[in-house]
Amino acid sequence: MERTNTMNALDIMKRLAAYVSGYENTPTEEQNRAKQLCWEYNRTAPNEQEKRRSILQTLLGTCSPMTGIQPDFHCDYGFNIHTHGLAVINYNCVILDTSPVNIGAGVFIAPGVCLACSGHAIDPEQRSHGIGTSAPITLEENVWIGANSTVCGGVTIGAGSVIGAGSVVTHDIPAGVIAVGVPCKVIRPITEKDKFKPEDILFREIQIRNAEKTYAQALRGHFCFSPCFSAGRRHVILGMTIRDFSLQCFAKGIQWSYTLDFSVFSG
Repeated sequence: MERTNTMNALDIMKRLAAYVSGYENTPTEEQNRAKQLCWEYNRTAPNEQEKRRSILQTLLGTCSPMTGIQPDFHCDYGFNIHTHGLAVINYNCVILDTSPVNIGAGVFIAPGVCLACSGHAIDPEQRSHGIGTSAPITLEENVWIGANSTVCGGVTIGAGSVIGAGSVVTHDIPAGVIAVGVPCKVIRPITEKDKFKPEDILFREIQIRNAEKTYAQALRGHFCFSPCFSAGRRHVILGMTIRDFSLQCFAKGIQWSYTLDFSVFSG
């Protein structure tokens, strides 16, 4: 672990390395800024999507335009949170970002999840004197964190893995597995048998009145189903990734936008 007396505290906090520090190194101004922005975000109305996007762009260090966070949301600093694509973050998420938290494209975070980079000294005397620890967290692409789980500092969860509800993740989890428990342990790999049969998936096709409507309107309220447009037909087909949808639009020279508003299904 690095020592905070070798460089500026903010520089150390932004590095992908664990460190130990005292409470006197806390960047209070940055913390107060994050608290204010979270307070404003959590008091937005459900229909104030533009305002929410603006706050997230100001709060987060890297904010993909496909980032959707349901209030209430709390974080320590914000500048250490980086979303790298579609990120679906549900109610009551807490991110203690005293180190970088990288959230890969396609990550789903269920209600009540805590991503805790920070910790306290094990020794009670040092702990009472404000000595703390911190280490980065990485969620690779397409990870799903189940409800009320905690991910501790220093953990990387591999691409495509699923963390069962109520887990406490204290060590790295490899890619492509289901892991659950306290502490969290790998149960089994994810296989082709985990896929739903196409005929068992409801709402495969959504009728729209006008195929010339903006794709954003077609997507509104459906983004969780990963939609894509089928050119020349008057419906939206669900089941492909939003990245593939974007590539199709790009290939056809079509400009589009989207609103991650978590609205109810509205065909």
